[in-house]
Amino acid sequence: MQAFLRAFFELFVVIDIIGTLPVFLSLTANMTPADRRRNANVALLVAGVLMLLFLGVGLQLLQLLHIELSSFKIAGGIILGILGVQLILGKDVGGPAGQGYGSAAIIIGTPLITGPGTITTIIILAQAHGRLLVLAAIAANLLICWIILIGGARIARVLGPNVIQILSRVMGLLLLALAVQYVRDGLSSG
Repeated sequence: MQAFLRAFFELFVVIDIIGTLPVFLSLTANMTPADRRRNANVALLVAGVLMLLFLGVGLQLLQLLHIELSSFKIAGGIILGILGVQLILGKDVGGPAGQGYGSAAIIIGTPLITGPGTITTIIILAQAHGRLLVLAAIAANLLICWIILIGGARIARVLGPNVIQILSRVMGLLLLALAVQYVRDGLSSG
């Protein structure tokens, strides 16, 4: 259970669905609730397929490219560190903002939910804890993401923009700490 909780929370911090929520709401601002729901569903489908792809073949891809896991940990740690600093400083970590059904869903699905940090985390967790446990952590995170995106407008009204900004910065700090740990692990195992 402890390994599952660790995998779950590492993914939760990297995904940062609370920080993604304002981007989702702005991209879907002129949509009906039904269209917003469809965008959330497509975004999570895109994110889930990418997560499963890298869970299934991520380690083999590294081996095919002759990349050691320790090097990937360091590279992933650097990427997570950059994302963490951007979140702490309140910088936009999303892709180009476009309007419409496809662009909103794709931007949220990747790179926001399943970006380099999520991919790195999945590969490292799969190597450390096995695929089945990481699959369960992915499923739990996608369910939480769906709940937050579907109820996004209500959540944003209740929390307010200031609380969402504070939570996003705290997630950035946790992400930065996770990045440092990945780099340390990569250096010590390389």
